[in-house]
Formats: sequence, structure tokens, C-alpha cells
Amino acid sequence: MEDLLSTVQSVSLTGYIVLTMAAMGMKLSMPDVLATLKQRRLIGLSLLVNMVAIPILAGIALLVFEMPDAAVIGIVLLASAAGYAPIMSANASGSLPFSTTLIFLFSTVSVLTVPITASLLIGGQTDVSVDPWSIIRTLVLFQLIPLGAGLLFRRAREGTADGWAPGFARVAQLAVLVAVATYIIDILRADGSPLIDLGWQAYVAWALITAAGIGLGYVSGGPAERTRRTLALHTAIRNVGLALLIAAQSFEGLGAEVAILAMALVMYPMAIAVMAYWQRQPAPAVDSS
Repeated sequence: MEDLLSTVQSVSLTGYIVLTMAAMGMKLSMPDVLATLKQRRLIGLSLLVNMVAIPILAGIALLVFEMPDAAVIGIVLLASAAGYAPIMSANASGSLPFSTTLIFLFSTVSVLTVPITASLLIGGQTDVSVDPWSIIRTLVLFQLIPLGAGLLFRRAREGTADGWAPGFARVAQLAVLVAVATYIIDILRADGSPLIDLGWQAYVAWALITAAGIGLGYVSGGPAERTRRTLALHTAIRNVGLALLIAAQSFEGLGAEVAILAMALVMYPMAIAVMAYWQRQPAPAVDSS
């Protein structure tokens, strides 16, 4: 049973990331991305907040709060896996071109930033050995290559890509639900103790980081309300699927996957509350971003 759950987890997580990235590539509008990238100050602040500020806040939290290695690894991987909130951003009247550009940008830059952050913070706070090349290999194989393949396919067959992308995305959503279900089974078999063993300080630390992400993202999102909301949600909602995959590939058996899911239980309600508030406060229909 244990081997079966482990296999299902691995296959479903891998499938989720590969299919999500391929779908993103197939529906990515490069003219929109290139136009958004011209807003250098906005892009620079977006990278600074997500790739530097959030990991720094995580590092500070590790110094202030006491938590087990599983929580340390989980928090660091989430802090490293820059935001992924396209649906929430859309529901909050965010900027679709900016949201798409952020996902593309974070997916490429993370190949360098995630292994560096993990090596510095996990290696500095625990006795766990960090293999940066293993993380880079995971990101290249399961994130960059599918994204690039999707882009190339769209360039060759744009109409077909537009038709296939939603199907890929739906299968990806099913895959991540299967993965989460297997982890829930593991937690229930242990009577919930893995969630309790993380300690209250880990939950408080991540709640503070999430709140800071919302605030930093909003104030760094430029003058337009739509881009402010988009960056706030993309900064608050980290890429849980990617963090889970890295944990499973590079930190197997250390309980980091449960910690990531536990932090997600803190992160999502906070972001959903903000999204719900913004849904009642529509952003201007005309947005230069």
C-alpha cells in the first residue's frame, strides 16, 4: 500500500507540473509577454519581491521561530517556488497579460533561484544535505522543457494549441487532486500527527509570510489597480505543486510534502479572503497594463 501511494504521488505530481507548463506554453501570447516585459520597473519589482524578499522573510522566520526540519524544508521550498495564481488573479479583476507574464518569468528564473535559496536556507538551518543539481534537473525536465515544448507547438499550430490547452489544464487539475488525496490518506493513517508535529510556530510563521506577500505584492504592483492585485495574489500564492515535486524528488522521506500542504491550508484561505474582497470592489475596466 505504501509503495502504491508513493508511486501515485510521484506520477500525479510530475503529470501536474508537466501538463500545467505545457498548457501554459500552448496558450501563451508572446506579444503580450514582450509588451509587459517592457515595463522594466514593474517586472524588476515583481522579481525582487518574489525571488528575494519572500525568501529573505522565510530566512528571518526560521531564525525567529522554532520548527522541525520538515517545516523548515517545506517553508523554504514554498518561499522559493514563486507565485502561481492565474485563476485568483482573474477572479479579482487582475491583469491577464501581467499574470501570464509573471508565470512565464517565474518559471524560467526559478531554475536558478530555487536551488540557490534552498541551499542557503535549508543547508544553513538544518543538517539536511541539499543537492542543487537535483533541483535544477527537476526544474529543467518537468518545468522548462514542457513550457518550451508548448511554446513551440503553439508557434507551429496555434489553432490546435488553443484547442488542446484547456484539456491539458483540466487533466493537470485532476492529477494534482489525486496527489493531494494520497497525501491526505497518509496523514489520516497517521491520525493527523504529521500536521500536529509541525508545531504552531510553523503555521504562524507562514501566515505572517503570506500576509507580507500580499502587502508587498500590492504596493510593488505599479500605479494600476489591476497589476497591484495580480502581483499581490501571485506573491501570496506560492507554487504548491512545484514545491511538492521538488520535495518528493530531492527531499524524499523527510515529511516536507506534508509541511507544504499544511502551509497551503494557511495560505489559500488568506488569499481567498483577499480575492473575495476585491471581487466586491471591481478594478477599473480600462487598464494600461
